[in-house]
Amino acid sequence: MAIPEWIVITIMILLSVGILSFMMYVIIEIINGTLKGTLKKKLYKGLVHDDLNLSDFKNLQLNLNLSDRNVHSALINMKSELDFSEDERRSVLKPKLDVLIKEFNDNKPFSELPSGLVEPLTNAKSNSSEPKVIDDLSEKILIHLKRQKRSDFLIKLATYIGLFLGFIGTASNFLK
Repeated sequence: MAIPEWIVITIMILLSVGILSFMMYVIIEIINGTLKGTLKKKLYKGLVHDDLNLSDFKNLQLNLNLSDRNVHSALINMKSELDFSEDERRSVLKPKLDVLIKEFNDNKPFSELPSGLVEPLTNAKSNSSEPKVIDDLSEKILIHLKRQKRSDFLIKLATYIGLFLGFIGTASNFLK
């Protein structure tokens, strides 16, 4: 019994899509690694020249299009490299980097939320007697937004898969 052509074509297309998806993932990781390296180099230069503040750092992050997770990883990596380096400027750069990391972490709880929510939550946190409540609220909102984003992605994926299978079914009918 021979396998119908449309099944072979479907499997080949799905394999191609899988391979392309994997290649895109690898390419994106390589690009993110390169951008994190660029961030570390520019951060080092800014710290050496002593004219880097959080706003400049955030602009650099936006320029390089890096997420807060990637930036935090680069900062911690740079801190560990600086902690154990033999650089003669280490004693000057380390406190500056520590201050930048502290400012970044202080700003971090609301950084991934939509911009319309950041200001009210920041104001509520500064005026609140219990900032922990506001931090918990921002975490819950962030979890909800991530779930919503994932749900939207899955709906789009199901739509495209349905469209793809519809085209395959139509094409197989024409091949008969």
